Amino acid sequence: MQATSNTGNVIRLAAAQALSMTTMNVNIINTALVGSLLSPVPWLATLGLSLQFVTSMLTTLPASLLMVRFGRRPVFMGGVMIAAISAFTQGIAILISNFYLFCAASMALGIAHGCAGFYRYAAADSAEESQKPKAISYVLAGGLLAAFMGPEIARNTVDFVPGHLYAGCFFSVAAVQLVSLGFLSGVKIPKPTLTGSGGRPIGTFFTMPVFVVGAISAAIGYAMMSYMMTATPLQVVNVAKLGTSANA
Repeated sequence: MQATSNTGNVIRLAAAQALSMTTMNVNIINTALVGSLLSPVPWLATLGLSLQFVTSMLTTLPASLLMVRFGRRPVFMGGVMIAAISAFTQGIAILISNFYLFCAASMALGIAHGCAGFYRYAAADSAEESQKPKAISYVLAGGLLAAFMGPEIARNTVDFVPGHLYAGCFFSVAAVQLVSLGFLSGVKIPKPTLTGSGGRPIGTFFTMPVFVVGAISAAIGYAMMSYMMTATPLQVVNVAKLGTSANA
């Protein structure tokens, strides 16, 4: 019975990961383009996406503390609700041509992405010791499905709302997050527990060469990825004039 429950948790978390990454993909494809249409000055076009990345990073620590207090499932479900509301608000912002509302909603969506980053750890918590690597791998594999779903949603809903390019994309991923809510509602994982030792002071890690090298490498890699994924849609659509389908 326990094995069945663990497998169910991993499947649900993998599905939630796929849907979360789908939302992220659609945002990466379209957010800078929406910014270029709504922003008062061209150099602010990528502000919404930049705020989203920063908020996602800042969310990780408070999200982990909330999981210790309330459990993983409530925080995951709260994150998904934030994602749904934020994506819907992004769509509304496009309808009313409000750049600042769009950026605020994009920033809020970063909170959801920060919470979703813990799906893999929740899968590890629900698996036997020998199965933890597989559980993490299965959840991360959900991103492969998102690589197909995200572009297809972006391509097929870009002009879904007549006269308001890209609005349909954001309304669509808001619905996607409601589907994710259904998967997460069945996840059953005990609350993480704090150890009596209290752990090492956080400053200790910055004196460890392995940590410093890993952190710098991750930062450079993420910065390059963000740069390429933010600039490419603008290049494809606004400069090369290849159209929204080619961008997706």
